[in-house]
Amino acid sequence: MQDNVSFRQQLQSGAFWTVSMRWGMKFIGLASTAVLARLLAPEDYGLVAIALVLIAGVQVFFDLGIELSLIRDAKATDSDFNTAWTMRLLQANGLSLVIIAMADFAGEFYQDERLSWIFYVSAISIMLKSFENIGVVRFQKDLDFFSDFKFRVLSKIIGTVCTLGLAFYLRNYMALVLGLLIQHAFSTLISYLVSSYRPAFTLSKWRDLWGFSKWMLVKNFSNYLSNQGEYLVTSKIAPVAEIGHFRWARELNALVSSELMQPIARVATPGFAKIEHDSVRLLHVYRRSLNIIASISAPLVLGVGAVAQEIVPLFLGGGDKWIAVIPILELLCFAAFFSCLYRLSNTYFVVIGKVKYTAYIDIARSIVSVAAVYPAYIYAGFIGVAFISIVITFMVMSSYHFLLCRCTSITFSDIVKDVGRPALSSLVMYWGLDWIGTELVLGLVQMLFVKVSVGALLYSVSLYLLWLASGMPDSLESELIAGAKKVWGKLHA
Repeated sequence: MQDNVSFRQQLQSGAFWTVSMRWGMKFIGLASTAVLARLLAPEDYGLVAIALVLIAGVQVFFDLGIELSLIRDAKATDSDFNTAWTMRLLQANGLSLVIIAMADFAGEFYQDERLSWIFYVSAISIMLKSFENIGVVRFQKDLDFFSDFKFRVLSKIIGTVCTLGLAFYLRNYMALVLGLLIQHAFSTLISYLVSSYRPAFTLSKWRDLWGFSKWMLVKNFSNYLSNQGEYLVTSKIAPVAEIGHFRWARELNALVSSELMQPIARVATPGFAKIEHDSVRLLHVYRRSLNIIASISAPLVLGVGAVAQEIVPLFLGGGDKWIAVIPILELLCFAAFFSCLYRLSNTYFVVIGKVKYTAYIDIARSIVSVAAVYPAYIYAGFIGVAFISIVITFMVMSSYHFLLCRCTSITFSDIVKDVGRPALSSLVMYWGLDWIGTELVLGLVQMLFVKVSVGALLYSVSLYLLWLASGMPDSLESELIAGAKKVWGKLHA
């Protein structure tokens, strides 16, 4: 029992520092973005989006998921870490040479020489990042997320300050690219200051790492096509400004979904790996984690869509410059909603060594995504692309849940018990806020305050009533109520 409590405290502490790190970095990014959105034009963001998507397309063939392999391997030695650092160094520098070779071709193909310069600077940025100390991976592996927090937030602060300074001086797209280069340079430098580990050049364990990495390579390529296929397909047929609008909708949508799910995945991966040998305990921890994630993230991702008409003009600026972002964001929040109901399943399958099953799902998703984007854009523009994203994410969620039922003792009714209440409560909240938006006429700030307040109330009441109707099961709701009673008792002791 003591071991269970200690392990749980480690996960809770890790979750706290990881979420703090992600939100600290995102807050810094948001503050800078609010300034950049007023200094730069949609065309600047669209141009950089096209370049980074093309570069990421090359990068995916070199991304072997080496760091994840180290984290999930409880027996990883210094030889594994040194081999991982060497492999990353070789693949990154090979990638940089390919990007440099493609620079002029990209500029000619899109008839915009600015793309060539973005390619050159990005190649240098990747080279600098490849020398980063592999020792910082030990922070995550050892659940030392406070050290991880300090390392990544400090790097982000430096990069943000430099990007803002460049934006004020240059007033164009190069501020974004040069800012990222400076951030990577400082990140590499800081990694050797915060970690005493010193990597050495060796390839002695490359076969062991490749056994896991080959499936991660397939997953990464599939994920790239799924996540960036919209840009690949539309980059030659859509105006650059429209691509900039879509990118901003994706960014705002990811503000909550990614900044919640990625920190949890960072904690869950080493956490699950430590109890992988105990399948019953691992499955129990997975189900409790899934319930917590759904209860927290589902209302937040739908909430972003419900207040899209307020946050877009408040955050990006008023007028017609960014108004096209609103309807796209309102749709993308539903894709994020379905995503938060299954994303932890991917981490679970990776940890138990069934990464190939997730790769099959990712391959199918990428094929459908790429095939559907062009007709969706021709028929309804980026609104159609966003709608397709909803449909595909729902299909992926269903596939992961089916796989869970086939490969574990979990049943479909178990999944409904874990995610059903928060999912339904979130939808009640969204519909209530949608009604408020049509009935009330207030200023942007006042309307945002009303929606956030009413949304929190609607969700809390709905979740509580559904919990009562379900027989008051052991879940996040019961823990919150028990905690509230304990605090209340202390206050009136």
